[in-house]
Amino acid sequence: MIFIFIRKNRMSRSAGFNLSETHKQNISISLKGRKKQFIYKKFSFIDYMNLYDDFINKNFKDNTLGIEQYCKLSNKITSTTFRKFIKDNKLFCPKAKWNKIRLENHRRYMIEVRFNMNYEQWLESLPEKKSYYMQVRSLTEKQPLHTLENYQKRGKFTYHVDHIIPIIYGYINNIPAEQIAHISNLQIITAQENLQKSCNII
Repeated sequence: MIFIFIRKNRMSRSAGFNLSETHKQNISISLKGRKKQFIYKKFSFIDYMNLYDDFINKNFKDNTLGIEQYCKLSNKITSTTFRKFIKDNKLFCPKAKWNKIRLENHRRYMIEVRFNMNYEQWLESLPEKKSYYMQVRSLTEKQPLHTLENYQKRGKFTYHVDHIIPIIYGYINNIPAEQIAHISNLQIITAQENLQKSCNII
């Protein structure tokens, strides 16, 4: 014998079927509350504001942090959530300024995360030549470069900061990195001139 089972197809019904207007309003109110709890589920609103106040306080003139950098350093909240909180509450958000101090801090942080060691330990593990080059370049960026001619034209394909006495010459002859990176040994020349000069003394 063959049994045939016939199942009735249930027609799909639209959401909110046979609900009263009062019931719909109650659902709407509960969903709004749930959305707010979802946004602030990890911290309370006060905790978020405390984080925001700390973020603003750390954004002073000489060391301006961005949202991503602040969230990485604090390790308390993701940048996406923090940015959404600032946007939803229409709070002021200072833009990150990549000044010399922030560049140095960011470089140190990335090295520590990548190699899982302190910046000083990482420097000691480097070959002597590479360590010398890095030291010269770091000291060079701390010089008053804005006093040099063509500073405003500086760029990757336009003008470069050039060491009159090259870095390699200083390394071979044991010249201190401070002297090679000193402002008196710096000039800003075109990118073409810098590439042609290479490591020669002109």
